[in-house]
Amino acid sequence: LAATVSRAKGAAHFPFAVCYDPTEDYKASTAYKQSVNSLLLALRRNASLTGFGTAVAGQPPNRVYGTILCYGDASSEDCRGCIYNATEGTDSVCESWVMWYDHCMVRYSPSNFIGVLDTEDVVSGTNPDSPDTSDPALFNTQLLTLLTNLTTTAAGNRSEMKYATGNISVTAGQTIHGWVQCTRDISLNDCGTCLANLTSRIQTCCNEKTDVFISSGTCIIRYQVPQLPSSDANPREKNPQLPSSSSA
Repeated sequence: LAATVSRAKGAAHFPFAVCYDPTEDYKASTAYKQSVNSLLLALRRNASLTGFGTAVAGQPPNRVYGTILCYGDASSEDCRGCIYNATEGTDSVCESWVMWYDHCMVRYSPSNFIGVLDTEDVVSGTNPDSPDTSDPALFNTQLLTLLTNLTTTAAGNRSEMKYATGNISVTAGQTIHGWVQCTRDISLNDCGTCLANLTSRIQTCCNEKTDVFISSGTCIIRYQVPQLPSSDANPREKNPQLPSSSSA
């Protein structure tokens, strides 16, 4: 599949979309567009109470499958707002699409991916305004410890949230804050595999970076070293920039 990376519709900061098409000149049929828009409305309904939903819309050959997930650190209000914005109808339709917003992600495809682990479609972004770490070896050691612990928690979360957040000190003045999350349709074992796969890619995509977002279609890792309040009162205002490719 050909993949293109672009800003998601209505995106404010780091959100972006990855479009997977069978050919560079793929054009969705009117029937497929209708299926996608019906799917988005169904996802809005199904996720409105719990922050996660799956849906199927249309008839073969225009059937489409989808999921939507609010991030674990999103407030109820931010979650509802993101679900609404992410499920607005669109005239620009890829065959398969993953979209990341500030507080949620939405994914759809003509292939039934619901409940299926995704370790291949990985994207990453870093914040160019965040400084590199001054002690890469120590930073990487502490980061790995944090992500390993968070993965263990998220992949053993009996509440089905498949989410964990935490902090770890690097130096006296530097602390890594991170969170990890899996979509709720995959198993706990697959959640652990998905997060471990992302962790293994960090040194390739984002080595020594202190503000990172990396995700596949079924899991997310987000970590940063918060800056001093005087330099940035709201860390969400400066999120990782759009990645240049669809592979970490």
